[in-house]
Amino acid sequence: WSKTTWNVGFEYRPIDTTMIYGRISTGHRAGGFLGYGTSQAPFSYDGEEMTNYETGVKGLYFDGRVQLATSVFYQDFDKYWVYTSRLKTQAEQQIDPNSGPLTGEVTSITGTKIYGVEVEGAWRITDSLSLRGFYNYLHTSVGDFPALYQYEIPGQAGNWVALPWTNSAGVAQTSWIFGSPDPVQFGGKQLPNQPTHKGSLTLAYDVPMPADMGRLEVLTIADYRGKKYVELLNVESYAVDPYTRWDMRVNWTSPTSTWLVTGYVQNLLNQAALHLWSPREGTGSPWGTIVEPREIGISVTWQNL
Repeated sequence: WSKTTWNVGFEYRPIDTTMIYGRISTGHRAGGFLGYGTSQAPFSYDGEEMTNYETGVKGLYFDGRVQLATSVFYQDFDKYWVYTSRLKTQAEQQIDPNSGPLTGEVTSITGTKIYGVEVEGAWRITDSLSLRGFYNYLHTSVGDFPALYQYEIPGQAGNWVALPWTNSAGVAQTSWIFGSPDPVQFGGKQLPNQPTHKGSLTLAYDVPMPADMGRLEVLTIADYRGKKYVELLNVESYAVDPYTRWDMRVNWTSPTSTWLVTGYVQNLLNQAALHLWSPREGTGSPWGTIVEPREIGISVTWQNL
């Protein structure tokens, strides 16, 4: 329930407009208690532990018209939580003979890693026109751990497998799983809901206006999120497809900044896509959330300055 974390870093400025930095830091998330189905010790699981290594460069270029920040990072999980299903040992079956041959548990595994590159910047093209955005490349890899996969994998042949067991009254029982009673290796898969590529671009234009008419800004925003998986086995049929969203916005500010009027169009192309989803729940029913449909609106704000 307690852990000392630390952060050490450096900054170096070879010239006034450039800074090079680096840091090493640790992170910790406390563990917890297992569910009512846990039949024997241990009844809790360890916390997550992670060490982060990061270095980067931030600077101003071309007489300050370009601002650019680039970072490279590597994160090593000493412990990472996963939920696993497996066959009970003989001792576990004897402790709770009426609960069937399968059990699930939260396990802290080693070897999970994340590394990537992030670039963020802004370019003042003219005094009225600017472009800003970011790009993130993320590679994730789960540490090695074997576990049962009790579901059908779309596009692959599978069979129902009978698992015999005996209840407390000595009566023979049979449980069925679709797949194999042999564990599947999950190691090396992409972490759920962590796409490899993400990016965004914003083009902003300050419309020239007399000072007594306030300020008018027009923006167009394009966001991109690459393909991502929603479960640890990285089944292609369950992957969330890449998604691009285009928004537009117009902001008018009164000369005294008392009034702010914004007109906007969200999801201009009215593209349908998933934010995230799960192909199954405990009841076998999928659930998920979709992106917002195209929305056109206006907002008016008044503030007493």
